[in-house]
Amino acid sequence: MTISGYMASSLPTFSHVQHAAKLLEGIVSRTPVLQSSFLDHRCGGTVFLKCENLQRTGAFKFRGAYHALVRKETTAPFHQVVTVSSGNHAQGLALASQLLGYSAHIVMPEPVNAFKRFRVEELGVIVTVRSTRQEAQTFAQELVWRHRGLFIHPFNDADVIAGQGTATWELLQAEPSLDAMLAPVGAVDCFRELASQPMA
Repeated sequence: MTISGYMASSLPTFSHVQHAAKLLEGIVSRTPVLQSSFLDHRCGGTVFLKCENLQRTGAFKFRGAYHALVRKETTAPFHQVVTVSSGNHAQGLALASQLLGYSAHIVMPEPVNAFKRFRVEELGVIVTVRSTRQEAQTFAQELVWRHRGLFIHPFNDADVIAGQGTATWELLQAEPSLDAMLAPVGAVDCFRELASQPMA
């Protein structure tokens, strides 16, 4: 199947997220859950913030990238880690690859944030920029074929989703009686599986 058509073979369960949390112990930062009196006042309730901006690389995406790479490294031999991302997944996978001793090639579709590109390259990762996402996906697929690479999708991957979901699992451990959880549209993967699971 082509990279552009890649889909997770199955969604992770709650137990997969719990297993991911154990695997990530000592690797990811257990970010704090803080309150804001300003938000409490504006919302007329109590608001808790899971501060993943304090995570390694500055986002929850590192959780999913590291977990996926560890889970997949025993399934088949590969010579290089490949992904398409110009954002936080690129940074997360770059750090995960460095920590686990793999070379990585990140293909970034334009527009590219100069600071995020610098942070990725600072970790010793090869970066290639392509004009469109389709061009980036096509080039990434060529890299996978040419170098026996391992492609790790930014979000359509069960291991990535489970790793990202550990951020929400930590939030629920800290505050188990939440009435609702909110996330930016781009961050839905960090709790889409846990949100549908009973917490009993």
